[in-house]
Amino acid sequence: MQEPLNLDSLSMPLTPEGLCEGEFQLVLVRFELHPAHHVPTYQFYMVHRETHEVLGNIRLSIGSTDHLVR
Repeated sequence: MQEPLNLDSLSMPLTPEGLCEGEFQLVLVRFELHPAHHVPTYQFYMVHRETHEVLGNIRLSIGSTDHLVR
């Protein structure tokens, strides 16, 4: 069984920049411990580069815990 992560010591291992393709860009919203899965998680908005309209979001969790494996 893995030890739970300590939110106080959680730091972003990578600051993503320049994530764009054609008309779309991923904009980092936050990096936090996912409340349900208990793993570090990046949250991005998918944004239209010209209109700046938010078209969706992506959550990228890194790592695994017993909670995710079950």
